[in-house]
Order: sequence, then C-alpha cells, then structure tokens
Amino acid sequence: MKKLLTTRTYVLILALALTACGAEKKEPRELLPPNDTNNNQSTTTTVSVTTTTVPVTTTLPGGSTTTTLPVTTTTLPVTTTTSPVTTTTVPVTTTTAPVTTTTSPVTTTTTSPGGCTPVPGQRPAGTFTINNGAAATKSKTVQLSLGFDEPSAMKISNDADCRCGNWENFSTTKSWNLSVENQSAVVSVQYKDYDGVPSQCVHAYILHDSLAPTILLSADGGNTYRDGDLHFANLSIRDSGVGVKAHRCLLNGASVSCTLDSSGNSRINLGALTTGSYRLNVETSDRLDSASSANITFDVLPKYRDIQQLVDIQSSNKVDILFIIDNSGSMQFEQKSMAQRMSSFMQQITSLDYRIGITTTDPVDKKLGDGNLVPMTGLNNTFVIDNRMPINDAQRIIGNTLQRSETGNSSEQGIYATYRAIERFVASSGAPHKNFFRNEAGFAAVVISDEDESASGPKNDPQNLVNFVDSTWPGKKFSFHSIITIPGDTACRNTEGAAYGVRYQQLSRLTGLGTVGGSIVGSVCATDYGSQLRGIGDSVRQMVRTMDLDCAPIGPNNSSIVILYNGANYTEPYEVQGLKILFQKNLPVGRYELRYRCL
Repeated sequence: MKKLLTTRTYVLILALALTACGAEKKEPRELLPPNDTNNNQSTTTTVSVTTTTVPVTTTLPGGSTTTTLPVTTTTLPVTTTTSPVTTTTVPVTTTTAPVTTTTSPVTTTTTSPGGCTPVPGQRPAGTFTINNGAAATKSKTVQLSLGFDEPSAMKISNDADCRCGNWENFSTTKSWNLSVENQSAVVSVQYKDYDGVPSQCVHAYILHDSLAPTILLSADGGNTYRDGDLHFANLSIRDSGVGVKAHRCLLNGASVSCTLDSSGNSRINLGALTTGSYRLNVETSDRLDSASSANITFDVLPKYRDIQQLVDIQSSNKVDILFIIDNSGSMQFEQKSMAQRMSSFMQQITSLDYRIGITTTDPVDKKLGDGNLVPMTGLNNTFVIDNRMPINDAQRIIGNTLQRSETGNSSEQGIYATYRAIERFVASSGAPHKNFFRNEAGFAAVVISDEDESASGPKNDPQNLVNFVDSTWPGKKFSFHSIITIPGDTACRNTEGAAYGVRYQQLSRLTGLGTVGGSIVGSVCATDYGSQLRGIGDSVRQMVRTMDLDCAPIGPNNSSIVILYNGANYTEPYEVQGLKILFQKNLPVGRYELRYRCL
C-alpha cells in the first residue's frame, strides 16, 4: 500500500525546491471563466505577471529577522473563449502573498558537561519504561520498552533531558547499562518520525541497589555466660536502598525470635543456656533478594568455677616502704610538722623486716627528684633506713628527711616518681636502689601531696604503674597509700588542699583500697597525720598475712577454701575478706595451693 503524503510533507518539498533552485516563488492563481453569451470562439492572450519582491520574516529565540527574497512569476499563455459577437479579454491578476517563515520558540541551547546538546522536540513524546516500570533493580543492565507513532529513529541518554546519546534505528526493546550504582538512575529517550522530525523528550527513573542489608550483631554486655542464666544478644539491620524484606535468627541451627522494631533493632532473648559452645547466626535479604549474614560465638561455663591457685610466699615479714613527698611551695604548711607525724607509723611496723626510702614528687631535679632516693638527713651518704636502727633514731631521721627545706618543681608527679624509682632499680647495678628494693619483699608506696598527678604520660598512668610492678616482680604484694586532698572534701579543697588527688585515689583503689593489707587514703588537711599513718603502718604489717584471690569464693568466710602448704593441709585460722584471705599469723615461706569455687 502506498503511503499518502501529508500536507506538511508537500509544504516541505515546495520550500526545499524554491531554496535549491533559486526560482521565483509561484503563488496559485484562480483562472476566471469568461462570460459565455452567444457563439464561442477561442482567443489566445498573453498575460504578463509582475515580479514582486517579498519580505520573509524569520522568528528566532533572540528576536525576529526580516530577509528580502525575490519571487519571480512566469508569463503564462491564457486562452479565452469568446462568442462571435463579442470578444472579451479577461485580465488575470496574480497576487503575490507575503511569505512568512516562523520557527517555534526554542529555549536557548546549552551544552551539558559531556559536550552534549539537546535537540528541540516538535512532536509529542512517545512511550518509555525501564524493566516494565519496575521501581528498582540490582543489575546495572536494564531492559527498555519503547513506543512512538511513525518511528524511524531513537536516541537514548543517561540523563533526564535527552542531551546525550546517539541516534540509532528505532526498536521496541533495548538492553541498556545504567550510569550510576546504588542510587536513583535516570534514562531519557527521544524519537524521530519517518520525516525526521524529533519528538519531545521522555524520561524514567529506577533505583539501582546491589547492596545487601548491613547487620550489627553483638552479645549483650550483661551476659554472665554461666550455666542456667538468661543470655541476650543485640541486633541491628539497616538497608539504605529498597529496604529489608526478611530476616531470621538461628542459635546452633534452631530458630529463635528476633523481631525488629521500627528502627530495625532487636534485643534477642536467647533463654537460659546450659554449659556448652554456642553460635548465633543472623540471615537477612532486601526486597531485591540481595542477602547477607553475620554470627557470633560464645561459651557458657558451669555456674560455679573450680579454682586451683598457687601462691609462693618468699618472705614472712619483709616490706620495702617508699615515701613520695610533695616538696613544692604549696606544701609549706604541711611540711612544718611532718617530723612530728611519723611516730604512729613507726610503732606499727616494728615487728617487720622493713626498709624505708624517700623521694619527691619533683619530676625534674636529678638529685632530689625524678625517682632518685634523697639522702637521709643527719647521716652521711645514707639513702635507706632499715629495722636494724633503733626505732627512736629511725623515727627522728625519717621525720626530718620528710620535712623538706627546698622548694621543688610545681609539677607534682608522685606516680611518675614511683615508676622512675623502679626503673632505676632495674637499670642500676649498685646503690642506692639495689640496696632498697628486694625481690622477695612486699612493696608499699606512700604519697603525701596537696595536688594531683599533674602530667598524663604513660609513666603517670595508675594502671601502667601496677602493670610495671607486676612485670618487674611477678606476684609481689603492692599497695599505694595516698594522703591527699580527698575528692569531694570541699573544706580541705578550700583551705590547704590545692587540688583533688583523683589519680592517686584511683591508684589506691587498684591496689586494694579498703581491704585488709590493702591501700589507705587519708586527708592531707588533717592536723595530725598520726592516725592515718598508723592505719598505713597497720596495713603494711598485715600485707605479710594476706593472699590475693582470683575471685570471690562461695561459702563461709572461714571455711570456703582448702589450703595446702607444701602439699599438706594448712589449718591455721583465716578469714576471707573480698578478694583477699587474711591469716591470723604471718605466713611461713613456701608454696601454697588454694582450692575454692567461684561464681
């Protein structure tokens, strides 16, 4: 069947012919028939048609431009029929109509970042869908469905306004690659009809999501991991794309409830678990069936633990005591009566094999600070006092040495000074530190300061000092006593206490604050340090009658532990106090085995 040419096609052909040939434009003329009265006769008359110049106005986006085009008419032979009676010449007038060429308003053309320029559409847009109108896809390759009336070509572009792409033969379907991942993607299409006239642009969106949901799974911090106790896990599932479709939770392969709340979170009740190993697995998928999983494993132990602990006692009554005294300017008030405050302390330790050394909180002075032992006042080149000296002489010399005359550095660092004193023992091969520290003795440090530790380096950290003592002397009994501005004591803080001793108190807690043979915290603002030093002395004395326990035993305080000494039952009375066992007598040197049960 032949295709009928449209009126628009004829107009286009006529315009092209006039432009290409440069011919004068002919306008249609109506030939009027002559009056037919009597006898008809034929007469040929030449009619001259005048050549007229026609202005042509072209309308453009920026305004209109008038161009003068010559239009030439051709002389035509006109035959008229006249009767024998009268011959009438009918004038034929050719009127040249003004020819106006008008273009549709077009938005000013801009070039896209990729150098693409959109083609103005003149025909209505066709139809277009991605993956048959699906809202989302997890593949970058999609299928396009295309439709247009009288189609001859199409141009597909990864933008919303048909800027880019290349013209190609029309097809009702097309496989296409999206230009973005895991976000909303746009594709646009423009068509041409059989006459090459472009259509308006049409576009469609689809969400690309190839990412599976993310899972955060952790065991609950309150779990005991003991037989028969309830255990929990914390779950969070997130999907920023199409959303979570399904999930399930399996404990050792068996399903457990893990319903998500509106925020995607769940606290999973795993139930009362018995002794054994467990694996909790979570599986989930999104609405495009992208799947992910996560798991945690843990062990549930028996309700009670059977403990077998070995303890070596190397000395029955040896204790090395290090005083770290604040000699800065702010301690002038406390320094005045320091010597008078030592009597109560010395009376408590007379039964011990003790050694006493003194250093200052000054971290800079290489003679009187930085962990160096200061010389004992009134003695020649003596840095350590021991139990061989008469008690009254020892009390006087130590009191006078503690009462410092110099003004030390204002950056008080008692923890640092203790750390450096141990380092000097490890590094040196002789006096005075080798004459002070004994491998088999307990170690008691006593800081007296109205300030807190003023620096924050590794050697100023309380836990680091505890670890350093243990690595230098594994199993050594260690206590850190603090006479300080006790945190929260506002009366002291507003008088002689320059700053709360927060880190000194923390170190005392780490070394058994409040336990038998543990650390003591006292106030630097007390009018007499006697009672506080007496308490410290008593605690130092009790150090040699204690053992540290790995956990709190279950059972009576006086019979929950079976104690073996060198392989035989040890029947001396004792009492359990927290994580310590206190004996009524000093412990003989030797190896002990402790058997007990803990939660």
